[in-house]
Amino acid sequence: PKQQLSFLNLMLKAYSRAGQAEEAVALLKQQASTGARVDVVSFNTVLAACARQARPDLGEAVFRLMKNKRKYFRPD
Repeated sequence: PKQQLSFLNLMLKAYSRAGQAEEAVALLKQQASTGARVDVVSFNTVLAACARQARPDLGEAVFRLMKNKRKYFRPD
């Protein structure tokens, strides 16, 4: 629930700050595929990590995942 989402976002932020965009994307995909809750903060954090590492390929993969989860929210 809410604590799990907070912990997920904290882990994603840690990967992002450490310059580990691939790990952040992998964790986000794993959580989304198991049906765990992800939110706009989760996606924005991972997209920021991809941008920081100049990895548009990873960013596009995250954007596609976000579009697939649109029953919860839509990308702007």
